[in-house]
Amino acid sequence: MKISKKDAIGLLREKREMFEKISDNPDYKHPLYHKAYYGTAQLLTTLFSEKEAADFKRNVNGFGVNIAQHIQKCIDEIDIFIEIIEKTWPEEGKEDELPKEHFPLPFISMSFADEDREINEYFLELMKALDINYLSGREYSMKSVP
Repeated sequence: MKISKKDAIGLLREKREMFEKISDNPDYKHPLYHKAYYGTAQLLTTLFSEKEAADFKRNVNGFGVNIAQHIQKCIDEIDIFIEIIEKTWPEEGKEDELPKEHFPLPFISMSFADEDREINEYFLELMKALDINYLSGREYSMKSVP
């Protein structure tokens, strides 16, 4: 699922607002806490990765941290993710302006033997149908070898 930069920031700001409401009366039993905390972790998994969500949980849950500190750490972490998105995600419609090394293309090596022609054609049709860009061995060599 592709989420735009604007939508990703909006979703994180919604989670931040939930934590701000909780900070007025910090309590793990606050009606918004479960949705804010676990929803943020799930959102980070969707936007980034499971590792980022695990890092979020680890960073906001420390030994000796009280609930008010925990809530503030959640807000601070969300602010960091918003900043990452603002500074690193492309604007909508400008994804192709990112340096190409951010999107490495798969390298495909094919046989030139006549008996492999049918499987090569099938594979190329499959790549085209799935809209997967790739580099041939020749293209890869020309881009990789100075």
